[in-house]
Amino acid sequence: MRKHLLLLIIVCLCLLISGCGKKTTDPLVWEELYLGNIIPMTNLEKSELGLNYPDSLTITVKNCTKADFDSYLSACEEKGFNVDSRRDGIWHYVYNQKGYRLELCLYSTGDMYIKVVEPLQVEEIGWPTSGLGAQIPTPATNLGVISWNNEDLFCVRIANTSIESYSEYVDVCMKAGFNIDYRRDGRAFTAKNNAGYEVDINYEGFNIIYIAVTPPEETPDAPNTSVIPDTPNTPSTNVDDSTDFKSALDSYEKFFDEYIAFMDKYKDNPYDLAILGEYSKFLEQYSETMNKMSAIDTSSLSADDLAYYFEVTGRIYAKLGDIAG
Repeated sequence: MRKHLLLLIIVCLCLLISGCGKKTTDPLVWEELYLGNIIPMTNLEKSELGLNYPDSLTITVKNCTKADFDSYLSACEEKGFNVDSRRDGIWHYVYNQKGYRLELCLYSTGDMYIKVVEPLQVEEIGWPTSGLGAQIPTPATNLGVISWNNEDLFCVRIANTSIESYSEYVDVCMKAGFNIDYRRDGRAFTAKNNAGYEVDINYEGFNIIYIAVTPPEETPDAPNTSVIPDTPNTPSTNVDDSTDFKSALDSYEKFFDEYIAFMDKYKDNPYDLAILGEYSKFLEQYSETMNKMSAIDTSSLSADDLAYYFEVTGRIYAKLGDIAG
């Protein structure tokens, strides 16, 4: 879990630095939304536009109740979003018959987050014969999209793979040696092999599976039992009780809010010397914050704290996704 969180945020931050996509604060005009015809109209007076691209749309609707959320979800179902519906914590994922993916979430703040993404655009891919991708068996179908392939991370989505085929592929991976520290359920699998390589395989829905491979974690020369010192700019990991833990998570989210606001400013003026000076400061704070986030052992959390952890990290993902595109 800790490694997955780090990888997801690194991917988003790499997109931030490359300048791909930008959140807009323009008023929401439904007729101008590329994918507005795919989902039911929201309450425009309470809606804020995030992304508006031909391949993705995000909207935040303020001051929503559980009844508002359930009503909108029902409207989406009536509009055809009734394929491979599932809940994961506070998130709801579902597809329509054409493969458009809808993500809905109602935060404890009353914000309803809506994201719709166009169907996966696949092509025939050649499976890697070297690097991280070569560590795992080749899937049964070669239709998919490789989104990340370097020495730190290999990510691919494979199409034409039913939930039964997903399970069969997991069996193949386990027989190939990925059976150490494994966790498996009907839609998700994670495991390591003897060499320390880790694979994550998830059935996303609409006959699509997501596969990620990461290299063995570096082993330090000597155990480090020292406590990371706290600084005024980064949150503490001394979370002995639930109140401290939630306060720490709130401070993580506040940091990313500040970081995203800064990246907006950076992309508008990438050669401003004053902004470049701030950039180095944010990178240092980011490193410290990530060290502390990755130090959280989710397996030791109470049910309430784990739910709050997923809620806060979910909001962080959504915010990073809005600006990264």
